[in-house]
Amino acid sequence: MKQLLKKSKEINQEISELRKALNSVNEQKEKFFREKETLRANLTKFIEELKTSKESRDKLTSNVKQMKIKREELNKKIKENIEKIKKINASLDEMKKKQDVKNLSFIKKQVEQLERKIETEVHSIDKEKILMKEINEKKKILKNAKGMVDMINEKRALSKDTDLLKNEADALHKQLQADAKESQLNHEKVIKLSKDLDSLRDNLNKISEEHQKQRDLMGDVNSKLKEKLFELKDVSEKIDGEEPARKQPSRSLLDEKKRLVEEKISKGEKLTTEDLLVMQSGE
Repeated sequence: MKQLLKKSKEINQEISELRKALNSVNEQKEKFFREKETLRANLTKFIEELKTSKESRDKLTSNVKQMKIKREELNKKIKENIEKIKKINASLDEMKKKQDVKNLSFIKKQVEQLERKIETEVHSIDKEKILMKEINEKKKILKNAKGMVDMINEKRALSKDTDLLKNEADALHKQLQADAKESQLNHEKVIKLSKDLDSLRDNLNKISEEHQKQRDLMGDVNSKLKEKLFELKDVSEKIDGEEPARKQPSRSLLDEKKRLVEEKISKGEKLTTEDLLVMQSGE
């Protein structure tokens, strides 16, 4: 009997130590679980942020490419207009050298006077020929001058169009620089987030490994605890066999405890070591 009681005491001591160990391991397991869940949440957040930054960067990069094409088209049109203006200026300079275009209004008035003179006065044939020749020369000057006016109007239109194109090109250039800068910032952010993401994954893997180790350790401790509980049950039965007076609690009290344990099981609640002993005692 003494040996059995001593054995029972030793087993109870071991069970107590195993319970403490089980609680400690469980705390560590839950701690690593919480850390793992926090890292997973951060990982998800980082992935979403990385995705958003990549999409923003790619969109801005695409915009920059399109704006560069547009800018080249505008610069090409500006260059073409400038070349046209240069040619018009050259033509105007040439025409100015060949004729006096400063007194066009006066020349026009002279033509009108000469025509009226022919119509209202009587002239000899020779005199009329001289007047008609003079009128034709002056009309030719006016005709050439009209071509110059058309060119001047065209030059003005080209100059106005060129100014508008330059303003558009300048605004586009500013937007292009702003988008290019923002795209670069997003690119740098993508690189940093990618590195942080790799680091976060490494930490998550390490924490997951530690969590699994604690789960495995908890399983081992739990198995040992069950073994000791069965061993305690076996020793208790032997003690009860040798000393009937030292039996388990009254049947009614044991039944009530068993009923409470069964309620826990039906509700899916966690069983304590004492609950396990009650169930084993009822077998």
